[in-house]
This record gives sequence, structure tokens and C-alpha cells, in this order.
Amino acid sequence: YDPNVLFEMCCGESFDPKYYIDYLEAKYTELYGL
Repeated sequence: YDPNVLFEMCCGESFDPKYYIDYLEAKYTELYGL
């Protein structure tokens, strides 16, 4: 499967970079005390 199609099949929606950015901000804020 194409990665975009597979992502939609698993998650029910297309990839939204907002979720990934939120994850990275939370991870690195906690890790580095930002």
C-alpha cells in the first residue's frame, strides 16, 4: 500500500502534521525543559 493510503486505513483520516508537531513539542519540552 501507498503510505498515505495505509495511514488513512489505520487512522480513518489523512495525515495531519499538526498532531506530529504537537507530539514533538510535548516530547522536547519535557525532555529539555523548554
